[in-house]
Amino acid sequence: MTADVQEPRTSLDGAKFAGVALCVGLGIGAFYYLGESGRLLRLLALLIPVLAAAALFLTTAQGRSLIGFGRDTQIEIRKVVWPSRQETIKTTGSIIAIVIVTALFLWMLDLMLGGFTRWLLGQGG
Repeated sequence: MTADVQEPRTSLDGAKFAGVALCVGLGIGAFYYLGESGRLLRLLALLIPVLAAAALFLTTAQGRSLIGFGRDTQIEIRKVVWPSRQETIKTTGSIIAIVIVTALFLWMLDLMLGGFTRWLLGQGG
């Protein structure tokens, strides 16, 4: 993984964040303003400004950092050794068996403790 390097903030980042907020606000406002219009028009009125806001966000230092994080994540995922189908089936079967045995044990324990409690309280059993 690459070193954790902070992207330096530029003087325009504050204005870009204001633009992001404005775009999102406009999209939400347009969505509700067009309440009587068709669904497609309302969806586009919301989606276009939100996509513009996302594009604007990705030009900020935090956005570039997010893109770098995504690239690093892809590199790490390629390094993972995934289990074979046979290993997955065996592991899943083992887990199911353990869960069943544990459930039966807890059920029996509950029956015994319930019976003991009823016996202690003299309610028969």
